[in-house]
Amino acid sequence: MNLPSQRQANSSGTGQTSKANGAGAMKHAAAQMIDLFQRGDIKQSLVAARQFTAQWPNIVMGWSILCICLQRLGDYRTAELAGRQALQIDDKNADIHNVHGASLKALGILQDAGYHFGRAIELKPDHAEAHNNLGGVLVDLNRANEAEKMFRHAIALKPNFALAHYHLACVLREADRAVEAEAALEAALKHDAKLTAARVTLGHVMTDQGKLAEAEAHYRAVLTREPQNGAVHYHLAFVKRFTSADPDLQAILSTLNRRDLTPTDRLHLNYAAGKAYSDIGENHDQAFSHFAEGARLRRSQLDYTVSREEGDFLKVEKFFTEDVFAKHAGHGDPSSQPIFIVGMPRSGSTLIEQILASHSDVHAVGERKDLAVLCKSIDQTMEQNFPDWIDDIAPEKFAEYGRAYVEKISTGAPQAKRVSDKMLTNFKLLGFMALALPNAKVVHVRRHPLDTCLSCFSQPFTEGSSYSYNLTELGRYYKAYHRLMKHWEKVLPDGVLLTVDYEDVVVDTEGCAKRLIGHCGLTWEAGCLDFQKTTRSVKTASAAQVREKVYSSSVGRWKNYEKHLTPLIEALGALSAGHKPCSLKPIV
Repeated sequence: MNLPSQRQANSSGTGQTSKANGAGAMKHAAAQMIDLFQRGDIKQSLVAARQFTAQWPNIVMGWSILCICLQRLGDYRTAELAGRQALQIDDKNADIHNVHGASLKALGILQDAGYHFGRAIELKPDHAEAHNNLGGVLVDLNRANEAEKMFRHAIALKPNFALAHYHLACVLREADRAVEAEAALEAALKHDAKLTAARVTLGHVMTDQGKLAEAEAHYRAVLTREPQNGAVHYHLAFVKRFTSADPDLQAILSTLNRRDLTPTDRLHLNYAAGKAYSDIGENHDQAFSHFAEGARLRRSQLDYTVSREEGDFLKVEKFFTEDVFAKHAGHGDPSSQPIFIVGMPRSGSTLIEQILASHSDVHAVGERKDLAVLCKSIDQTMEQNFPDWIDDIAPEKFAEYGRAYVEKISTGAPQAKRVSDKMLTNFKLLGFMALALPNAKVVHVRRHPLDTCLSCFSQPFTEGSSYSYNLTELGRYYKAYHRLMKHWEKVLPDGVLLTVDYEDVVVDTEGCAKRLIGHCGLTWEAGCLDFQKTTRSVKTASAAQVREKVYSSSVGRWKNYEKHLTPLIEALGALSAGHKPCSLKPIV
């Protein structure tokens, strides 16, 4: 982040400095504060900045350094107050707007953050950092195309801007533009070889494409410099199979003994150890103890109440009756392009997506937030929360919303006959989907509840899935999800929803694949059975597994851990016995 100039350190917002304090003393204190900051001594810089702002409250430099120090220590709320104070002194300083915007973005106040980054650019059009930061806001607002332009502009202004190259790569990766993403990451590392995030993301890009050996090499390169990096130990564990006396397991256990680990490093190391013991298969108790400790640490970081989601699901269920669909029938966009794949994480959904993506008429876009973002924007416009505004929407609006969604997801393949969206949590929004896109298809993927929940419990999610770190909460969430899906099966119009059981796919892959393809209105292609050969990026926890043929080893995995799953089994109640297999009769 840029700091205000030294000239601004020597002047107040009013152009006046207290003679009592003495101009010489102020200059000396400012020089010491700046020296500490530039040497990277953030804690001492913070002390100096607090002292400076207390003695010379009208000098903008003190507030600016105080703001940045607080940001680097993670205290964004206090940083935001310091940035606001700096702007009161000088609201025409691009650097201060940029610094203040960073606090707001970290707090999730995205519109205000965007305003301040935009104001910085207005005041200083060649402000590369502000362009980069505004790009980050646009990413968070799900405006990836605009974000890409902003990152490219930052790079044009400052070609050696490693962070902008990295952020550009992240956008490209999400857009499944792996070759471009790889090039952007190489550029980032060229300009900053120690940019860990770029090296790790390069590993992710390799994983997405099934290039596991290359991914492993990138993760190991990070660990040589940062052996305590728990997340990278976990990423490495994700792309390999452990064997007895594996040196990587020994490295994980040794690192876990360090006293200087952050809670986040420790939780990831525990998940990595659990994955290792699970692979080896000789000590399921040890594996579960690590999973449980990782989950405990992750849960302690979250502000989450499962009863809130249970209430939201019940509200949706009560609202969407057959009468609602009858009332609004015929108002949506007629496109039959979208296929929604929904369900719980770790249910086999990536396998189903890969089978579909192996069809010549299907373009898979992965997990897209577009439907949820669209609903949120309607919440704001209508000043009501979903689904309360459904009956207040003008009929023609449903078609407008449907078109907006289709335009978003089909950007990369506008001519594709079908486009699959695997945002699993769209199961909450199927009522809205059916009104806005009545000809869309839904594929609900499910797996034995105990296998599904154990698999969720056994990994740290990058975002969402807050329910998965406590066995009782996990069981309650699954039960609420199951109830809502049963409701959709009853009330959604005929032909919209197909439920596919993972266990059925394992037993009869061809029969299930034909039924799936038929449900989506497509002609059968034998290539759908060679899904493991399909070359596309897969950015989920199943990225490695979908490169292999269907295997049965994960069916009934929960039995190895049964004695540890009592809270989950009690929360699931009757559901813990599993579900009845779906009919495998082909769709004509």
